[in-house]
Amino acid sequence: MPEHRNFKARILCDGELLEEYKGAQDAEDERVYTCWVASEAGKASQILQDREDVTLSTLITHGVETHSYVDLASTNKGGASSGVKSGPGELRPYVFSNVLLTDDEAYFGVENTTDTSKLGNITLQIYLVHAHTKILPRRKPRRFHTKVVDLYDGAVHESTKKFCDHRITLGDAIPFGPPGHRPSSRKLTWKPVDRNDTRPHAIFQFKYRPLAYLQAQGIAPLPPFEPTPQRPIRIEVDLVEQNKDKGNGVYRGTKRPLADQSSSERNTTTGCAASHMPLFLPSSSEQPYEQYIGLESILPVPHMTMPASTPNVKIKQTEVRI
Repeated sequence: MPEHRNFKARILCDGELLEEYKGAQDAEDERVYTCWVASEAGKASQILQDREDVTLSTLITHGVETHSYVDLASTNKGGASSGVKSGPGELRPYVFSNVLLTDDEAYFGVENTTDTSKLGNITLQIYLVHAHTKILPRRKPRRFHTKVVDLYDGAVHESTKKFCDHRITLGDAIPFGPPGHRPSSRKLTWKPVDRNDTRPHAIFQFKYRPLAYLQAQGIAPLPPFEPTPQRPIRIEVDLVEQNKDKGNGVYRGTKRPLADQSSSERNTTTGCAASHMPLFLPSSSEQPYEQYIGLESILPVPHMTMPASTPNVKIKQTEVRI
């Protein structure tokens, strides 16, 4: 959870805390703290804030002010913003959604309530204020009214997309608050602690993108590598007759067709090739085996010697078939 200037803020996605990546304080403005989070289309989001002072918090989504609330120190709990009130006891939650792209020129440069250059950004501004409450006389309930907030959820021209595949939209209305809840009869007013400085005391900027994008850009770590299990290699070992070549003292192999070999001469095994038999057998005990058949370019060749007197030997030639 990022902490900045004695305040903490975090984003929940379907009730689970999102991990922040590359969080850092802005070098040009110490009030601003920026981090990245991974969004997932179709899941509801909630912005939470912990504080110890009386604050006014303003949530800005894609450049649109969607929620503003005052937190009193007497409540001993932080503020939260889950969506936009749409009626008495109703709330439209924030939902991560895919950005719809189009090449239709009718959408190029169209003005809407969402600044497409700010897609993928959630900003939480926190002000230090003095709050006062006043008890209002009882009267008939007034008709519900609230500030109309609308986040554009239509198509976006592909030329205006700023490398962002997700955005925040408003979901269907859901019940909000306890059943039978009546509006408060208190009126809340506030004023800044420092009238000469009305700027936010702390600003949290959450940049959200799909996890795959964050991993590709080196912002989020890649998942741990899990090697794929290797299939066993089937090796057919065929018998080879050896004939001594007179004059040079070496044995050369002459492979017999498989059809001419008896069942006892053929040997079929399953496993990984670990060693190879020599093709040329030196007649001197001081000459090592240097020429091998099979997978000598892959596996290391051992340094071996043969006795001086070598009888007629039958060796095996490996053929690897996968």
